[in-house]
Amino acid sequence: MEAFGAGRKDIGGSKFTKFQGDLNKTYRIGIVAHDFESPFKGSPTHYAKGAKQGFMCKSTKDRQAVCCTASYDGNNPKYKILAVIALYQQNSDGQIIGVDVMPWVFNEQMYKKLDALNVDTPWSEWDLELTCTDKGFQSFNVAPKKTSVWQAKDALKKTCLEKHDQIMKNPKAFFPRDLSESEIRDILGLSAGGSAGASDLDLSDLTGEN
Repeated sequence: MEAFGAGRKDIGGSKFTKFQGDLNKTYRIGIVAHDFESPFKGSPTHYAKGAKQGFMCKSTKDRQAVCCTASYDGNNPKYKILAVIALYQQNSDGQIIGVDVMPWVFNEQMYKKLDALNVDTPWSEWDLELTCTDKGFQSFNVAPKKTSVWQAKDALKKTCLEKHDQIMKNPKAFFPRDLSESEIRDILGLSAGGSAGASDLDLSDLTGEN
């Protein structure tokens, strides 16, 4: 978060289009990162019936927030994960004719597939081939490719990493909304007479005496 006043010209949504696959279409991508020990950013998120969008989980290691304690279908958070990818444009012969660098947001199941491949075919050295099996849920089959095209030439690598840094400068732009607990209560209908979870109540001044 940053503080600012009048005169800002760069206020608005992200200028980067997220990667979305079309059913049965196959794509070649490379995961772009400076540090392949931690190339992703992620957050647990919730979705509530009736809410137009999801929202980020507010719970911590030490405290469960209302998003996790309230009774509704989405109170068990699911991870959303952000990567920056090089999406290769290919002609009909499969030759690479261009590269687009963009954000890719995926779920826990996709992460597990990528993680399994990383054991023998590390992301730092191999591109990936994705085939979309479900457009609505953005599910993919994934297979390794034997080279990392975006790293093959220094100039291309430099350009990809510069765009990576622009995307990762504001990762929250690609996740569900980061709401306050008060706003989450409103969405869940808990503001007017609703019941909060025990972890949302301040009991520090209660003695138990009548």
